Formats: sequence, structure tokens, C-alpha cells
Amino acid sequence: MKEEKPNQEFKGDIVAEARQLIQQQSPLDYEHGIKFLTDKGDKKVILTTFSRSGSRASGKIKERKKQVIVSTSAQTLLIQGKKNSQLFDLTHIEDFSVKAGRVVLKEGGQKRTLSFKNSAIKNQFCILLRSIIYNHSLSSSMASPLTSLPTTTATKNDNKLNLFVTTWNVGNAPPEGQDLNPWIPKNKYDLYAIGAQECKYSPRPQYKNCEEDWFETLSNHLGEDYVLLKKTNLWQIRLGVWIRKTLRRNVTNAKRSKEATGIGSVMGNKGGVAISFSYYETSFCFVNSHLAAHQAMIKERNDSVIKIIDSIRIGTKEDLTTAFDYVFWFGDLNYRIEGIKDGVQRAIKEDKLDDLYQGSDQLVQEMRKNQVFYGFEEGYITFKPTYKFDPGEPHTEYSDDRNRIPSWCDRILWSCPDNKISQNSYNACYSIITSDHVPVYSHFTVAVQTPRFSWNQAANCYIVIYDIYGRGFNIGDSNGYSDPFLKFKGNFLREHKKTETERMTLNPNWDNQIILLEPVVGDLGFVNQQVLNINVWDWDKGFRNDLLGRARVPLTNLCTSPTTVKATVMHKGRPGGFIHFKMLFLKVEK
Repeated sequence: MKEEKPNQEFKGDIVAEARQLIQQQSPLDYEHGIKFLTDKGDKKVILTTFSRSGSRASGKIKERKKQVIVSTSAQTLLIQGKKNSQLFDLTHIEDFSVKAGRVVLKEGGQKRTLSFKNSAIKNQFCILLRSIIYNHSLSSSMASPLTSLPTTTATKNDNKLNLFVTTWNVGNAPPEGQDLNPWIPKNKYDLYAIGAQECKYSPRPQYKNCEEDWFETLSNHLGEDYVLLKKTNLWQIRLGVWIRKTLRRNVTNAKRSKEATGIGSVMGNKGGVAISFSYYETSFCFVNSHLAAHQAMIKERNDSVIKIIDSIRIGTKEDLTTAFDYVFWFGDLNYRIEGIKDGVQRAIKEDKLDDLYQGSDQLVQEMRKNQVFYGFEEGYITFKPTYKFDPGEPHTEYSDDRNRIPSWCDRILWSCPDNKISQNSYNACYSIITSDHVPVYSHFTVAVQTPRFSWNQAANCYIVIYDIYGRGFNIGDSNGYSDPFLKFKGNFLREHKKTETERMTLNPNWDNQIILLEPVVGDLGFVNQQVLNINVWDWDKGFRNDLLGRARVPLTNLCTSPTTVKATVMHKGRPGGFIHFKMLFLKVEK
């Protein structure tokens, strides 16, 4: 075993040392295939892309080079090949997404996949494209520009988005004859995320199946000003996200995924579904889950959450708790109130909800012990338990079923590492009486980052990271230790960097190393919008390296002076140690 040593802080001038390392390193080839120029007042970006045909299996792959010319004034994208050309109006781009390193554009009836020489060019292209779309939205009379948040909670490039998040165990009965307005207010929010469980019933005559019945009912209720962005199903678990039509074009990379945790851990009667997307430069993930029922199944519920986190891969290879700026997790989580039914009902009638919530709620207790939903938050509950009622009867009295203690089964949680979120309401709707559960809903205001593209490429800019050490990492090897190294990642970087490997330790020190990260856009304001991802790996000789966890570090506070960072490493929804380091922003003139 390697002898554990305390971390030694860097001695000397870190800026001078970093500048010397920059001079010594070989220049990257990221400029190959991308040019910035001004032609008669029109700023243009010229990129080289590739199209491929054939298969790797046959060993015959033809690669055709194409030139892409982006005009920022005409807001057009021209793809030029040897034989033909294709013109896109960027103000009418319906969607673009990144798939396996390629960018897929959709406009009208056209669809084009662009492959780039490296990720730096691809990332720069995506930032440019989102900037053009954003600037067009601001100038368009059809668009609805968002309002700036106060500078105390957001930077000058932040905007706000109003979200409505709700969950309901439908009880396998259609919401026929129910007034949905008290539950889902119309035309009030920018985005609606609506999750349902036990949503399987005979469709009404005008619909082909239950899925169509459910989503069409919600679409009709929200009205023509909204469009269904994405939907997904897992047996009786359903999730849909609706957004204002005027805001739809600000969304990219919409994805969906699901994971079953029911009988045998494969049946879809229990599990989770997820939808993710980016709104401008901010990423969102919505998870709707139905966890194991019954009073005693606490561990099973906790394990199901971990399985969903570990198994759902939605637009990223990382687990969902560390892959997005905002994660909203809701559903029939099925955590119960501990106690005797008569005592619980008496506490409810005497309005002693605080005693039940703080002292007897299983989810509150498990989160306090860091057994589940580590890093998530929940608003304080002031409404009565949402289960169990007699369907069809006024939901003023709970069911006489002696085996069912009234409980807050239906919950809404969220995770936001940068804390740019405000929960404005958290409540339940007791006027919907077709199920033994009532809907729970919440209204959030969240900050979103708008695109920022710097035309000035005259300087090399670096994020300098030093005084690096880790503490309490997970065990990766049979000897009770790991051989850890760190990899620094981000779509805003020209290339990823990693530390050296420390042998046989759970408390590694990299205090003798300086990591230089170069953003694709040389602008501090742009970098302050980004999140740095740090993967912790266990090196294995001759075998595949094992992932020990991942940390997310918002770069909001990065500046030209040293900033100290302590980041929690997460692995499968649980903490797996900490990473400590210092960082600063350094600009080097070419």
C-alpha cells in the first residue's frame, strides 16, 4: 500500500508556471477545417464536414469532404459538395441534435447529418448555431423573449423559465367528467411536465388506445398554444412534456428513456421513464417513477431508485444525477407514513401534519440518512396525505381499508447544483376523485443560460487547475484500494485532459500536476456559463478501467484569481468521496 501523504499546496507563481507549460505544449489541430472571416460586412464561418458511406465490416468506407458556410447576417447554412449543394434557413430550423458525435439538422422536409473532424469543431458549430437561433428569437415578433432574472440569483445572460411539474396515480380509470383546471391551470406556464402511473384503462370511443386517450386529453386541455415536445411510456407509467409553441425552437437534443424495476427487476409494472432536452444552453431531465408498494418495502424502493439512476442513459453515458443542470424526479414513490392508522388519521384531523412529515414520513427519514435521493431537495409539505381514498367519493375522508395508512406517496423532488431555482408552490388537488390517489403539482421558476458566441478568436484562454487531491474515493480493487486518476470533460472544451494515476489509495494527491483546459470560445463570460465534469476512474492493467464516480463543477465563480473548489463525487446516486482543487482563468495573447 502506498503511504498516505497530506496534500501539499503549490509553491510559487502558478500563472508563470502555467504560461511556461502553455509554451511547451504542442498546438492542437482544432483550427484545421474551421475559418472565421468577414466578407463585405457579412461575418461567415467556414467549416469542413464529412459524409461517410459503406460499412466497417466490409472494410470499404468512402469519406466525402463537404464545406459548410454559415452566414451570420443572412442566417443561412450552405452545405457544398462536389456535385450538389443544400441550403438551410437557420431561422426555420425545427430541431437539431447531437448523436454519436454527429449533428443532425431538421428544417422543413430536409434532414442533414454533419460529421466533423473533431469534437472541438463540432462544439463550436453547435454554439454558433444556438446563438443564431437565440438572436433570431429575440428579434422575431413571433418569439416570446424571456425576462431577465435579478442579478442576485443569476448572471446577466441568465433568463427564467416557468415550469409546471405534476404527478398522478390515475388508478386505471379515465379522468372522465373531471374538471382539470384546478389541477392543471391553462396557459399559465412555459412548460408542463405531466407524469402518470397506473394509467391503463379502456379508451373512450374517440380514441384508439389508452395512450392516445391520455395524451390527447392533456393536449386538448392545454390548448393550441402548446405542443407536445416528447412523450414516453413504460406499461402503465407515462410521461409527457409540453412547451409553448413560441418557445419550441429553443429546444434541442430531446431524448427519452425508461427502466423497469418490477417483478424480477424487469417487468414494467414498476420503474421509471425519463425525458431530457436542452433549452438554449441549459439541460433538463424529468423522471417519472412508480416504486414498490406496501409499508415495509423501504429498501426495495431505495434500491429501485439506484437501479433507475444506474440504468437510464438518456443523451449521455453518465448517470442522470450528474448529467444535467436540472433534474426533476416525481411520481408515486410509495414511501409511507410510519405508525398506526387511527393515530395517523387523528393527527391529520388535528392538523398535526408537521409532526407526521418530520417524524414519521419514510422518505424524509431515508433522505436524512443519505440512503436515497442524495443531492435532491423537496419543498416543505403542507398539504394532507395524498393516499388512500375511495375512488368516486369526495376526497375528504380516507379509505376504511385497515391495511392502508394515509401517506404522502406522491412526491416531487429536484436537483440543481447551481441552485438557480425557486419553488413557488407545492400542493395537491383533492377535487379529482376518480382514483385512490390525488394529483400533486408544483410550480418552479428556473434560470436558463442563453447562448454566447465570441467572434474574437485572438487569444488563447485556459482554465488552470492545480492543488488537486481526492478524499474518500470508492474501492475499485480486491485489495481494498483503487488506482485512481481524474478525467476533466466538457462539451465546451477543445480536448479532455486527465491526471496521472495514483497507485493503491483512496485519498490520492495530484498536487504536483497542473491541468490546462482550453475552451472552444475564448471568453470568460462564456466559460462562466459552463459546467466542468470530472470523472474518477480506477486504472486496471490489462482490463477495462472502472468508473468510481463523477463530479459536476459549475464554473460560475471562475475568474482570474484563484478559486477553491470542493466537489462531491457521485456514483449510482450515492456519494463516493470528494475532489478538492484550485482554479483560475488565464488569457494568453497569441
